[in-house]
Amino acid sequence: MAISDTSITDVELVSTFEQWRSKTNQIVTVLNENSDNGPVTNLVSANSTGGFTINTISASILTGANVTGTRLLFSGSPEIDFAGATVDDLGSVAKWSLVETVGATVTGASPDSKIERCQINEVEINLNGKNLNANGSSTINFNGATVSDLGTVSQVTINEGTVNDANVNITDDNGAKIVTISAAGPHPLTGATFGNGTFTNAVSVGGLTHSANISINASSAFVANVGAIFGSDVGTSNVAIGNFPEYTTSPTLPTSSKGRLHIRTDFAAGSSTATAVEAAVDDMLIEGNTAVGMTLLANNASNGAIAFGDTDDADVGGILYDHATDSLHIVTDAANTAIFGNEYGGYMQIAGGDTLGTQAGKLHVNVGSTDGTTGIFLDLNDEDQIGVSIDAAQTTANIFEINSDTATSGHVMAIHHGLGTGTSHAMTGSMLSITDNNSSTDTRTVVDINQDTTGATGSTALRIKTDGGTGAQIIQNADKTGLNVESSYAHSTSLGIFKSASTSSTGATLYVHGDSTTGGTKILHVANTTHDLFNTYANGSIHCTGPVLSDNGTDTVNCRLPVRDTGGSVVNTT
Repeated sequence: MAISDTSITDVELVSTFEQWRSKTNQIVTVLNENSDNGPVTNLVSANSTGGFTINTISASILTGANVTGTRLLFSGSPEIDFAGATVDDLGSVAKWSLVETVGATVTGASPDSKIERCQINEVEINLNGKNLNANGSSTINFNGATVSDLGTVSQVTINEGTVNDANVNITDDNGAKIVTISAAGPHPLTGATFGNGTFTNAVSVGGLTHSANISINASSAFVANVGAIFGSDVGTSNVAIGNFPEYTTSPTLPTSSKGRLHIRTDFAAGSSTATAVEAAVDDMLIEGNTAVGMTLLANNASNGAIAFGDTDDADVGGILYDHATDSLHIVTDAANTAIFGNEYGGYMQIAGGDTLGTQAGKLHVNVGSTDGTTGIFLDLNDEDQIGVSIDAAQTTANIFEINSDTATSGHVMAIHHGLGTGTSHAMTGSMLSITDNNSSTDTRTVVDINQDTTGATGSTALRIKTDGGTGAQIIQNADKTGLNVESSYAHSTSLGIFKSASTSSTGATLYVHGDSTTGGTKILHVANTTHDLFNTYANGSIHCTGPVLSDNGTDTVNCRLPVRDTGGSVVNTT
């Protein structure tokens, strides 16, 4: 045996082998006698609990500053404690397990075990029911990674990033969780669909909501600046669309609106001053500073209609435009009351109780057989204005025409002054006044009464009946005949009759008067086709042609009419 002088520092001899085994950390060195030149490669060291050779180390506790080798193996159930140590590089570890004892601290900032300042690649982390905590201001970056299942996340904060092709369910047991998006945005929801939800204090800017039901409770208002406003208070409008300057701050209410639905292009007053509207018709209001309007569009063969309904009849009234006939219909009491059209350059027809008639004029009024009312009634109360004025330019057609099919006890035309019997009304004007200011010399008749049927033997062409005033008066101011009664028929009755049927009459039945001072002017002239028969003159003389009467003849007379001469003597006594 050879012992190196430099490798042994302490040698203690004991009596027996058992005493040697009981020595703690006792070193026994045996050098291979066959390899004394390289004693390190053949070193064997052991104690009572273990030992090592050049290729294998076994021990209960291994301590040291540096341990190097090609393989370090711990089998069985050993415990390796690096407490306080710094491991700069573990190299490549094919498989390892980090396990703490039962009751160890595994959460918080200072757990019993932890891995710090390292990168872990190509591993699977199984928390086995424990928590994954990134405490403090940590950052977890999954850039480029695919997370197939996040499981149940109780609380999450996402700064930037995109969630694609995912169903996101945010719920809890009692429904009290709130999702808050506080970033300024925009946050586009392109292609998104919201099945339902409750939005509290929500503000949406610059976006659209599609295919959604939005429910707003009574204490809330739906506000969209320069857009539609919904509310429950008519003072601030249910819906306001258009120019409402209150929108300058968000959110605000359109306090200048005046109806349940108010559409405004501009203020009617031309400024920012609202105009009051009638309360009874303020449900819908369309306002503008110039022209305003509403359009109903339909195809050219259908109708456009506005219906007026009540609880008994949904369309008891209405306005309907028929595009097939281009006519406008007014409906009242569920009936077609009036029609307006462009035929004849524009017309109106008022329906009767029976039916609408074939249009016969610009204004066509139908009175049905059971309507029980007047066709046209004018109630005139302006004392210095005309009731009906016709400015006509016809040449061949009648300006005013009445065609009567039947008239029994009624009249074709009747003019009354006061409908009550014996009612006195102050009146100096005429019941009927016809004034002809036409200076034409053409032969014409101012008033033409033509009874044009020979079989109407009981008719009277003109009848004048008066109970108080003069029956008829003709004032002729021209050198023309004042009254001309002419007949071309071979009549057998008197052509003119003046008859006083009262036996107590004291006035003349016929009075002929002439104020001429010319003696030869005839006052009364009776003639036949050949010569004068009887004349009275302004100088008082009477002249008869033939043996009838004469003031200076001696012809035998066939009458007993006394005739006196200028001296007062009767000359026809024979």
